[in-house]
Amino acid sequence: MSQENRLSDDRAKQELSSDIYPLVMDAPLSKFDKKHIQSVCETIPHLTEQVVIFIKDTDGDLAKEYMNAKIGKSHKFVKISETETIIE
Repeated sequence: MSQENRLSDDRAKQELSSDIYPLVMDAPLSKFDKKHIQSVCETIPHLTEQVVIFIKDTDGDLAKEYMNAKIGKSHKFVKISETETIIE
Protein backbone atom coordinates (compact mmCIF):
# COMPACT_ATOMS: atom_id res chain seq x y z
CA MET A 1 0.00 0.00 0.00
CA SER A 2 1.39 3.38 -0.91
CA GLN A 3 2.08 6.09 1.67
CA GLU A 4 -0.74 8.20 0.21
CA ASN A 5 -3.25 5.35 0.48
CA ARG A 6 -2.22 4.64 4.07
CA LEU A 7 -2.67 8.29 5.02
CA SER A 8 -6.06 8.38 3.33
CA ASP A 9 -7.08 5.17 5.12
CA ASP A 10 -5.88 6.57 8.46
CA ARG A 11 -7.89 9.78 7.92
CA ALA A 12 -11.01 7.77 7.08
CA LYS A 13 -10.62 5.66 10.24
CA GLN A 14 -10.12 8.79 12.32
CA GLU A 15 -13.26 10.39 10.89
CA LEU A 16 -15.28 7.23 11.55
CA SER A 17 -14.00 6.93 15.10
CA SER A 18 -15.01 10.50 15.94
CA ASP A 19 -18.60 10.03 14.76
CA ILE A 20 -21.28 8.38 16.86
CA TYR A 21 -23.23 5.60 15.20
CA PRO A 22 -26.21 3.61 16.48
CA LEU A 23 -25.69 0.03 17.57
CA VAL A 24 -28.24 -2.28 15.91
CA MET A 25 -28.91 -5.65 17.53
CA ASP A 26 -31.17 -8.44 16.26
CA ALA A 27 -32.65 -10.60 19.04
CA PRO A 28 -29.74 -10.17 21.48
CA LEU A 29 -31.74 -11.71 24.33
CA SER A 30 -33.07 -14.85 22.64
CA LYS A 31 -30.38 -17.23 23.95
CA PHE A 32 -30.39 -16.12 27.59
CA ASP A 33 -32.34 -17.06 30.71
CA LYS A 34 -34.10 -14.37 32.79
CA LYS A 35 -31.08 -13.71 35.01
CA HIS A 36 -28.79 -13.11 32.06
CA ILE A 37 -31.44 -11.09 30.19
CA GLN A 38 -31.50 -8.66 33.12
CA SER A 39 -27.72 -8.37 33.04
CA VAL A 40 -27.67 -7.76 29.27
CA CYS A 41 -30.49 -5.21 29.54
CA GLU A 42 -28.59 -3.32 32.22
CA THR A 43 -25.44 -3.27 30.05
CA ILE A 44 -26.87 -2.39 26.61
CA PRO A 45 -27.80 1.26 27.37
CA HIS A 46 -24.18 2.00 28.34
CA LEU A 47 -22.65 0.73 25.08
CA THR A 48 -23.36 3.81 22.97
CA GLU A 49 -25.70 6.80 22.75
CA GLN A 50 -28.25 5.08 20.50
CA VAL A 51 -29.17 1.41 20.40
CA VAL A 52 -31.75 -0.14 18.08
CA ILE A 53 -32.89 -3.57 19.23
CA PHE A 54 -35.12 -6.04 17.41
CA ILE A 55 -36.69 -8.30 20.03
CA LYS A 56 -38.95 -11.33 19.75
CA ASP A 57 -42.34 -11.19 21.47
CA THR A 58 -41.14 -13.64 24.12
CA ASP A 59 -38.34 -11.32 25.25
CA GLY A 60 -40.10 -7.99 24.79
CA ASP A 61 -41.84 -7.78 28.16
CA LEU A 62 -38.64 -8.55 30.05
CA ALA A 63 -36.65 -6.04 28.01
CA LYS A 64 -39.25 -3.34 28.69
CA GLU A 65 -39.22 -4.18 32.39
CA TYR A 66 -35.44 -3.88 32.68
CA MET A 67 -34.85 -0.99 30.25
CA ASN A 68 -38.08 1.01 30.48
CA ALA A 69 -36.38 4.20 31.70
CA LYS A 70 -33.96 4.07 28.76
CA ILE A 71 -36.46 3.38 25.94
CA GLY A 72 -37.03 6.44 23.77
CA LYS A 73 -39.37 4.88 21.22
CA SER A 74 -40.87 1.47 20.71
CA HIS A 75 -42.39 0.06 17.54
CA LYS A 76 -44.07 -3.25 16.82
CA PHE A 77 -43.80 -5.13 13.53
CA VAL A 78 -47.10 -6.90 12.79
CA LYS A 79 -47.08 -9.61 10.13
CA ILE A 80 -50.16 -9.32 7.94
CA SER A 81 -49.19 -11.99 5.42
CA GLU A 82 -46.09 -13.66 3.99
CA THR A 83 -45.39 -10.54 1.94
CA GLU A 84 -46.77 -7.75 4.13
CA THR A 85 -45.78 -6.36 7.52
CA ILE A 86 -46.94 -3.14 9.15
CA ILE A 87 -45.25 -1.09 11.85
CA GLU A 88 -47.35 0.11 14.78
